[in-house]
Amino acid sequence: MTEQEIIQLLKKSLQEYFSPNGENKRFFDATQIPRVCDNIEKLRQIMEKKTDDHEGRIRTLEKNMWRNAGIASVLGALGMWALNKFF
Repeated sequence: MTEQEIIQLLKKSLQEYFSPNGENKRFFDATQIPRVCDNIEKLRQIMEKKTDDHEGRIRTLEKNMWRNAGIASVLGALGMWALNKFF
């Protein structure tokens, strides 16, 4: 085998082992790290947005619950006063 044939054989072997489309891929493809990191960053941003939205909805529900409880107690007190006054 000539030196060029050995070099071509080594190149072919390295491409097969390290390329993302290699059938017998046995090593981690380090060229995909930036793409994976970008995907993780996008997921983090989406989760933060949903978390902020979720917190806002919970605060709104809690505020409405306290308001409705206050209204119910005032109406209950007025109803009892009216019942005692007229019956």
